[in-house]
Amino acid sequence: MFKSSVISYPNRGNYGDSRYRGNCSGYVIKDFLETYGYQDGLFVDPSEGGGTSRDVANELGVRYIGLDLSKGFNLCTDDLYLTLGERASTIFWHSPYWRMIPYSGKNAMWGNKPHPFDLSHASSLQDFLSGCQLAISNIYDALRTKGTYGILIGNWRHQGEYYNLSSMLERLCPGKLVDEIIKVQHNCVSDRKTYRGSHFVRIAHEKLLVFQKANELFGFALAYSIQKRIELTKSITWKSAVKRILMSNGGPMALAEIYMQAEPYIAQTNNNHPHSKIRQILQDSRYFRRVERGVFDLVREAA
Repeated sequence: MFKSSVISYPNRGNYGDSRYRGNCSGYVIKDFLETYGYQDGLFVDPSEGGGTSRDVANELGVRYIGLDLSKGFNLCTDDLYLTLGERASTIFWHSPYWRMIPYSGKNAMWGNKPHPFDLSHASSLQDFLSGCQLAISNIYDALRTKGTYGILIGNWRHQGEYYNLSSMLERLCPGKLVDEIIKVQHNCVSDRKTYRGSHFVRIAHEKLLVFQKANELFGFALAYSIQKRIELTKSITWKSAVKRILMSNGGPMALAEIYMQAEPYIAQTNNNHPHSKIRQILQDSRYFRRVERGVFDLVREAA
């Protein structure tokens, strides 16, 4: 169990594939589970990568489902709850780190080319955060009431700019913040680099943000109190809202139906032309496809 809000594991333990870049120590996941409970439900890692969570679950005798983009599950387009068939009690998500570690593509961890929904290849910070927001809402929907989800994320410095990714993601997370755990990093590639003439503090930590699900549902397309949905979705972007609606539907939708499902979100925006905004968003062929006149769906497969 976590003894304090600062954790340090110099050894990763015999968990997962040590060759898989970005793997965290299995002790992080083990202590996360033992601190926040797992005994009476399902533990899920929707981006299990090298299999660290799977090995920890096997050691603890935890009922577990592990998924990954490399194995065909897309956290940005596939509904997690429907995939699982039940709600999870605990979910751990080690988010991709924008532009730090490429996961798909030649000379990366898997695939011959970058996958369009691999967030490590997001073309901009805005696109990265939009994808993370969609993934987090998907995770929240798949969690049972009073269940716990944790997000492990690191910050980044690039060309003199500091990107506080953990704080950015924290603002996107629904539910009740339970803990913020500071994880000391060990054996990083950057540890072996020398930066001549540079005057900055080396980033040597990540954050594990731990939330509890306070309300039953988050998704737009699911029946729930309008007021509660407005409250929970106050920070979500237009693009993420439309993506989540189509994801929850699981297939093509007519514009009129998309408008109707978006009403809880529209109600808490200041946009005077929300339907025009939705139509504009649907023209982004990276994420949406026109099935026929007035009918749209997500781009659900790699090009």
